[in-house]
Amino acid sequence: MQLLHVMDKAIRDFHTVKPTSDLGRAQLMLQDHIANYQAAIDLYSYTISNGQDILAKAANTSAVSVSREEIKQFLDQTQSKKEEWMSLWEHHKNKLDESVKLCEFERDISRVSSYYIFPIQLRYWAVYKS
Repeated sequence: MQLLHVMDKAIRDFHTVKPTSDLGRAQLMLQDHIANYQAAIDLYSYTISNGQDILAKAANTSAVSVSREEIKQFLDQTQSKKEEWMSLWEHHKNKLDESVKLCEFERDISRVSSYYIFPIQLRYWAVYKS
């Protein structure tokens, strides 16, 4: 159940976290997003592996407190949630990538603007003042 909780929380965060206009923050958000992916995938793999082990053991015993059908249903639900999460994760990653690129573009425009436009303004001001 922890896996579903983690994936549900991530999905909610994907919908609520807004991109930033600060380049450093945008890069950190992207790095965190990528790191969280691996943590969720590890938890997913662990959950599925244990669920399948339980199913295999349950097939060989008649004294099972949780039915095989309930376990199978949980594994199916987990797979479905993973597919939803993966789709939203990729979409959110693309948004974060775009945010980083936009911040870099704005930084570059600012540099170009200060390098080229400011000297032009000074020359214009000097000519206008004379």
